[in-house]
Amino acid sequence: MKDKYISRVRRKLSLPRAVKAEVVSDLEEIFAMACERGESEVATISRLGTPEEYVKATEAAFGVDGARLRRKRFAVAAVVFAFIAVAASACAIATGVSVERIPEGAIGYAETMTDIEVEGAGFGVYAAALGAGAVAICAAIACGVAAKVTSEKR
Repeated sequence: MKDKYISRVRRKLSLPRAVKAEVVSDLEEIFAMACERGESEVATISRLGTPEEYVKATEAAFGVDGARLRRKRFAVAAVVFAFIAVAASACAIATGVSVERIPEGAIGYAETMTDIEVEGAGFGVYAAALGAGAVAICAAIACGVAAKVTSEKR
């Protein structure tokens, strides 16, 4: 129970890595001292509050607005994914425009048709770039929605 509590606190803290490690170490020490006094883990957790409450109080003690930092991270991620979407879409468009259309069943740039048949379409850069663009657009939208939702919870 203690390990799960500490893990949740560690995951939710929006502090620099060194400070986060110090907070987690202090939290482990709090549990150890409580155990020495005969206090159960459940009682210690009850005294400390939920992981979310503990995180909020700890971030406030360090002068950090964790919710604002999380919104900022989501917003930055949304911008990055939007940039990737635009770049991938531009590559897809450039690839699609520059691709010379070869008649079905033709091999290479032969001037006449042959009896050789080609099986399978192979890897299409155009389709891959369009897919990457679509995935990046979805990720940008998801990050934007997450940033908006976390700002409305405030």
